[in-house]
Amino acid sequence: MKLPFRHLLFVLMLLSSFNLHARLRGQAAIDSMKSILAVFGSDTNRIALLNNIALEYTNIDADSAMKNVEEALELAKKLNYKSGESRSCYIIGSILLDKGNMNDALKYQKMALSIAEDLDNKRGIGAAYCGIGNVYAYLNDIPNTLTSYFAALKVLEEVGDEGFQSNVLNNIGMIYSNQDKRVEGLSYFKSALEIRRKIGDEKGIASILLNIAGLQMANTEFETALIYLDSAFSIYQTLNDKNKLTECYLTIGNANKELNRNQQALPYYFAGLKLSEELKRTRYIGFFNTEIGLIHLKQKKYALAEGYLDKALDAAHKTEDIGLIMSIDKHLSDVYEQTGRVAKALKCYKAYKALSDSVYSRDHKRKMALGLLQFNFDKKERAMKEAQEKKDILAKTELRRQKVVKNALLGGIVVVLVFSGVLFTQRNKVKSEKKKTDNLLLNILPAEVAEELKAKGTTTAKHYNNVTVLFTDFVNFTKVAELLTPQELIDELHTCFKTFDQITEAYNIEKIKTIGDAYLAVAGLPVYSPQHAANAVNAAIEIRDFMTDRRAKLGEGRTFSVRIGLHTGSVVAGIVGVKKFAYDIWGDAVNTAARLEQESDAGKINISQSTYELIEGKFDCFYRGEIEAKNKGLMKMYYVESKIDNSDITNV
Repeated sequence: MKLPFRHLLFVLMLLSSFNLHARLRGQAAIDSMKSILAVFGSDTNRIALLNNIALEYTNIDADSAMKNVEEALELAKKLNYKSGESRSCYIIGSILLDKGNMNDALKYQKMALSIAEDLDNKRGIGAAYCGIGNVYAYLNDIPNTLTSYFAALKVLEEVGDEGFQSNVLNNIGMIYSNQDKRVEGLSYFKSALEIRRKIGDEKGIASILLNIAGLQMANTEFETALIYLDSAFSIYQTLNDKNKLTECYLTIGNANKELNRNQQALPYYFAGLKLSEELKRTRYIGFFNTEIGLIHLKQKKYALAEGYLDKALDAAHKTEDIGLIMSIDKHLSDVYEQTGRVAKALKCYKAYKALSDSVYSRDHKRKMALGLLQFNFDKKERAMKEAQEKKDILAKTELRRQKVVKNALLGGIVVVLVFSGVLFTQRNKVKSEKKKTDNLLLNILPAEVAEELKAKGTTTAKHYNNVTVLFTDFVNFTKVAELLTPQELIDELHTCFKTFDQITEAYNIEKIKTIGDAYLAVAGLPVYSPQHAANAVNAAIEIRDFMTDRRAKLGEGRTFSVRIGLHTGSVVAGIVGVKKFAYDIWGDAVNTAARLEQESDAGKINISQSTYELIEGKFDCFYRGEIEAKNKGLMKMYYVESKIDNSDITNV
């Protein structure tokens, strides 16, 4: 819908006013957006504003949030505005999740993902994967949770969305923390916090402080946790973020309760309960009623304890929170037992026991799923080993029979020789098949990761603080592709990437993957090398020189020009998925290396300040100045020309 000029001018004035008050949150922000909304009719701008109003309402009134986003979704469908439809589905899924409606929440997030994938909207895909991961996290489906989060992280790193990356890193940290993998959890929290501080996001900083406090509580360091909690609480009060204040009330109350300061915990629980009821956050209504009920139970105020626990149980059933239902059933059983109601106590205990057995069964299945990967690798080898053992038994049986047969010594010797040959052949076959399996695994994964996978059936994602990422891309790929046949194009790519593999292997650099006509590798992991930056630059020079020579030899239309970017920083590395899995890396260093490659020229090697500082004096470098990089701002960049002296550079 096209607006008349006078209306458009009015809208621009309103938008200007809105930008001046961008720091306003809650009702003030909603009022500002509604004043703009009044100008728009049925167009895409209205859809965007309705979605933003809905997001702002999530901190105040879930019903109003749903009303606005449902209007946005209906209008998006009417206008066939797929991008707005995907965003509306994502927001609806998030609201339903907060209300405890897991099935519908998952349905809407998957709808958001499907639409975003059709549009190839990377940010939409990343958001939907994150939303799906959030649902699975509430359902305690850890494998699907991590698979969704890592998928989100990968896409968001490609588009350079640092804010959302931090959210996902934070979520992954929470999952690892809840699985008692606290070192890994803290590592992801720190990565997320580093990004939040970099972009100056107070709300994000507070969220991560809250999670670190939770980690401290898991380590029984409750006084330390309260320090982090107080900092987070102060930020959320300033921002008037009622949802997060609810979480702070619960966690501060829990910390005081663990320190046996029940009277100090109760005011936080009551304040949190009131806020949860105002926001209609059913899950937290269950949490707060449970904690208040437990304090009264400990104080032997059984009537009060029963009342709060009954309310908690009702909320837990609405949200289908199995763990909470199980806990409340057990505590209600204690209340009934202490008040002489044996039949009710037994009924609650049986309900608790049935759920406990169900949870055990579910956890058992999860452990079996985590062991599936190891099973698949060992299956063939185990089958051959069993076959060999059967042949061994047959051979031994035959040997014993021959020993008791008189006048058949020669025949016995022949049989022994035949079966010995069989044994020797089968053993060699087992060794050969095992070697093939190991070689295939080593072709996919670094040796250290492959050994961990074979030993445990799973691997742990690891954080590496100091590595150098190498990113290459072919400049004239489309032009050359038009001049070559499909087979010639594939053959040329294979020749180039095969040589890249040989070069990186010579410098002990880990190839990660090819992405179309791009090539990604990293030096300094999984085994740290003090010369990682120099090795990466040496490899980059050889790749550049190889492509230059090949271009001169074959001609402009037969091969490609290459540009290269290198950056030194921290990454997270690990395996994604359990089917057609791949070893991959994530982190700001990957994103920055890609940006450096994009800001390079054909036949040039563009490096960052952090890489330059590690190779200064070993290579002839040209300072380019501070150059604007997409989503990175101004960056100091250098072109590497040639080696100066590499006598102290070793391939380790």
